[in-house]
Amino acid sequence: MVIHLGLLLLWLAGVWTAAGESPFIVVFIDSKTEETVGPFPLNRSVLAKGIQQLKRDRARGVVLKFFFDQPKDAGDDAALAEAIAGLPVLLQARLDDAEPKPNPFPERFVLKTTPAADPSGLAGRSGWIPLPCFSARARDIGFVDLTRPDCVPVVEFYRGRAVKSLSLCALELALNEQAHVVPGRSFRLHGLHLRHR
Repeated sequence: MVIHLGLLLLWLAGVWTAAGESPFIVVFIDSKTEETVGPFPLNRSVLAKGIQQLKRDRARGVVLKFFFDQPKDAGDDAALAEAIAGLPVLLQARLDDAEPKPNPFPERFVLKTTPAADPSGLAGRSGWIPLPCFSARARDIGFVDLTRPDCVPVVEFYRGRAVKSLSLCALELALNEQAHVVPGRSFRLHGLHLRHR
């Protein structure tokens, strides 16, 4: 199930215009940032410090647009896992059937619904799944695969089961509301109700 990106952005603009402002702040890593905190990919201890500061600033949550499927320095991994524990943090995953040993995907992130046929084609048996030390503390894990640049997936299928896209996870966090999704049939969130035909 996918939503056309232009329609989604129009709907979001209406939601957040009524609310007064967008709940998102986007942080990009540029060359100036790398001069200050080190080269990309950022050390996980740097990310941990950033999340700790966001906790102090009372952020509603964090979306980490990085893959954390491989271990790095044990101390840095532990620091990031600890930071994730105290704030709603969303992590990303992706489908990749060439990945020979994916990390386990926690059952709590599987959608509890009976899916219809998958019209999106976003399905796989393996992938880049966050390390268990991060998954255990995350608020949610969303997949980031695309089949078209003008559409945003709502759900994907991992090992035959419906899972959320990172876009859907971020919307739920921003709106503080759980979406009602029946893959291949319907999607409902914050007054937006779509039916698949």
